[in-house]
Amino acid sequence: MKVDIEKVIKLIMDKSGKSKKEILEEIKDQMDKMGGFLSEEGAAMMIAQDHGIKFEKEEEKFEKRLLINELIAGMNSISVVGRISALYPIREFTRKDGGVGKVGSVLLEDRTGQIRLTLWDDQIEFFEHEDAKIGTLMEITSVNIKSGWKEGLDMNVGKKGQIKFNPDVNLDDYPEFEAEILKILDLEANKNNVSTVGKVVNDPVPKDITTKDGRQTQVTEIFIADETGQIKIPFWGEKNDLIKGIKNGDIILVEGGYTKEGFNNSVELNLGFNSKVVVNPKEKKYAALRQSELKFQSIGTSKTQSTPIKIDQLTPNFSGIKIKFKCIKIEETREVGKGLIVCDVLVGDETGVVNFSVWNDNIELLKKGETYNLVNGYVNMFQNKLSLNQGKSGVLEISQEKITKINMGNNISEKKFEVSNKKSRMKIHELRPDDIVEIRASILDIPLKKPFYEACPKCNKKVRRDKLEFICPKCNEVVIPVERIFYSVLLDDGTGNLRANVGGDVGEKLLDMTLEEMKSLLEEELVDEAPIKSKLGYLLGKEYIFTGKVKYSDFSKNNELQLRDFREINVEEEINYMLNELER
Repeated sequence: MKVDIEKVIKLIMDKSGKSKKEILEEIKDQMDKMGGFLSEEGAAMMIAQDHGIKFEKEEEKFEKRLLINELIAGMNSISVVGRISALYPIREFTRKDGGVGKVGSVLLEDRTGQIRLTLWDDQIEFFEHEDAKIGTLMEITSVNIKSGWKEGLDMNVGKKGQIKFNPDVNLDDYPEFEAEILKILDLEANKNNVSTVGKVVNDPVPKDITTKDGRQTQVTEIFIADETGQIKIPFWGEKNDLIKGIKNGDIILVEGGYTKEGFNNSVELNLGFNSKVVVNPKEKKYAALRQSELKFQSIGTSKTQSTPIKIDQLTPNFSGIKIKFKCIKIEETREVGKGLIVCDVLVGDETGVVNFSVWNDNIELLKKGETYNLVNGYVNMFQNKLSLNQGKSGVLEISQEKITKINMGNNISEKKFEVSNKKSRMKIHELRPDDIVEIRASILDIPLKKPFYEACPKCNKKVRRDKLEFICPKCNEVVIPVERIFYSVLLDDGTGNLRANVGGDVGEKLLDMTLEEMKSLLEEELVDEAPIKSKLGYLLGKEYIFTGKVKYSDFSKNNELQLRDFREINVEEEINYMLNELER
């Protein structure tokens, strides 16, 4: 839109009393300040606005349209065009005033690069538009550019900003792209915006589920396959509407999904807010898949011992166990969490006896005097005693070959082992209280809250404010509080979710900011969750190796991890780890 710069300069002269020469020098300074990315007209408009001059008519407005690689932090009132290359899920958070806010984001691309657009509250309506999908060209006006994570940039829409779909632009700057349909074998864990197609190889049945907060929902697990492999896709809640009437043999095309590590090191495909699902696509290129004879492949394990071992061969942190034993004594069952029941059993063979933990439905299989085969069990230390466990991936069944002799004099669970504080790599579903563990997991969520609290300098308990004083409820005295970092993250490794509590130096390391920087950002934004919110875009979905100690929470009725440290994934280290596991 053409701007009459002489008219704008005249308005500034009348408003400020400055000469034309002075104003032209200001325009030049403004252009230099923006690194050459701002035109003379744009600089004049910015100076006019600084002097309180408003342009109410549409033809008097100005917005500079820039390519993505031309953007720099501090720019505002500009226009950006790009194609949608990824849509990220909407999240809710609690504001400082107790209200509920919403945030979502979009990744845009042009021929020069990509940038994330963050949308808040009412702007979230964007996601409901029929054109809000991967590949769509869109323009955002009244954009503000801010510094983002690791010297990157973030883009926000100003109060008067608008989002326009399919604007009239030079299409050479915004090349079209189609979702790349990957073979199932090529799908890797922890990737966003992935697409694949496959044939349903199971009989899908919706299951009623009660969530941790008491909500009722449904999940349908569908397995699809192509000539290279098989993958599971869970359809939760309203996503079930996408697959009504689906059956074994149908074809499913998924665009814009995301992957994570599933059970037994498999890859699982999940649906995001704007993922596209097509049942039985009609394109001819899928004809061969429709005619293929693919069948469900049961999920086994490559880590199980090829031959059974004896009880006296059990050692701490032994996994993938194949063993036969006789049930000697069954203790009373106990509830250790919502929906979790465990039974401790004494089992044995001719070499010794050991404590064995059985969970939920498998408890009904137990019978004193019966002989059982356990496949893919594992050993851990519980309360400094060795314990044999079935685990989520273990299989327990009655053995046709019976054990008649038991060595009661060799109780392996009472034996003292040299157990160091070295962390044992475990899956979330295997964890027991007091385990010192190492887990490989992705950050699924970070509750938005203030990442530090006012604590008693003596006992570190949270203090309460009474008028102008702070009182420690434990010490029962007035104290001068100190700030302590504390927040939590939700981890996911494909076998389950786990809350990890983060504090101290580790809390600073994860958010990549000091306590003082957190306080400064909070004061600047006037929002308690500002420090965490500033890092969400980078941390969500990020995979690390986490270490810590498992504690059972009486409040949440679940295991939690007291995080001691975390580290980036080292590919060479992980390869060596997997090779060692295969050799066990």
